[in-house]
Amino acid sequence: MFAFLKRYEKWMIQALMVMMAVVLGLATIDLGWIIIKDLIESPFFLSVDQLLDIFGLFMLVVIGIELLETIMKTYLTQGSLTMRSFFQWPSSPLPARSSFWT
Repeated sequence: MFAFLKRYEKWMIQALMVMMAVVLGLATIDLGWIIIKDLIESPFFLSVDQLLDIFGLFMLVVIGIELLETIMKTYLTQGSLTMRSFFQWPSSPLPARSSFWT
């Protein structure tokens, strides 16, 4: 039963990654379209409202890319994290003396 749940979790994570990649692709196309449209329609400069819209969408794309990268690193390369791995002490303690003090 545990093996089935682990496989199910991996499938769900992969499906979420694919959906996130599709959304990021569409958001990037939308960002490019908005930039081109605003530059063509605007006589010389972009207005503050247009700049805020572009900057906000740009930040959403960047945050989405970082989220997708984190999901890939965490769940596909290292396996799912457990609370024990967060609180586990290092196996070797720090040396008593360092070269800085000697």
